[in-house]
Amino acid sequence: MIGHCALFTEGGYLHRDVSDGTIMLLPKTMKDRKIPARLSQLQILLCSLTSVIDSMECTAVLIDGDAARNWSKDERPSRRYGTRPFISTRVARQALLARPASHYPTDDLRSFIWVLLHCLIRWSTKLTPKERLWWNALNSDEFDILYHAKLGIVVEWTKTSLFKNPDLPPTLLPFRDLLHDLFTKADFYEDAILSKEHSLTNLAPLFDSACKAFVQILERHIYLLPVEFPDATM
Repeated sequence: MIGHCALFTEGGYLHRDVSDGTIMLLPKTMKDRKIPARLSQLQILLCSLTSVIDSMECTAVLIDGDAARNWSKDERPSRRYGTRPFISTRVARQALLARPASHYPTDDLRSFIWVLLHCLIRWSTKLTPKERLWWNALNSDEFDILYHAKLGIVVEWTKTSLFKNPDLPPTLLPFRDLLHDLFTKADFYEDAILSKEHSLTNLAPLFDSACKAFVQILERHIYLLPVEFPDATM
């Protein structure tokens, strides 16, 4: 997520295809990888989490930038929507209506959340009927199924009265509050970004703020998350 933010705020490029296939864990940690100066405040935040995150080390990279767009150039919507299970609800709606997609930074932020949820469901050893329904819908080839499923999932994870589900499988349960906070914060920043003039000058500081907010959410929850997952059964 930090590299993605740097790609946009430093380089002016939006990735547009965040997925479980483009976030790659490195077999060996890379040393002395500094966060760009543009993210200096985020670097200070990360350095304060010395027991959680070492800002001088890189353990994962974001690859496959062939769908990335230079934001400094004129907006050119395309029919490159991204990898279906991980696209934002807004992009899924554009695909459903057969419209060229216009990606914004918050669409990619939402993709990080969908990657997390998708992987958690995949690694669950015993799914409830609801999670099985989510899994089938997120992997559907039909945009109408995908879009409406994503709408319902977002509602379930953002409404306080709904996300406190006692029947979540063991793999999802520790991530319940984290997913709620991430989906809720994504809603907030999507509203903020879509209300702005769509120039890099206007969006870069706001997206920088969104990235910091996401890292702060992760910091609050990371101590409660499991270290290992059971073997995948799907």
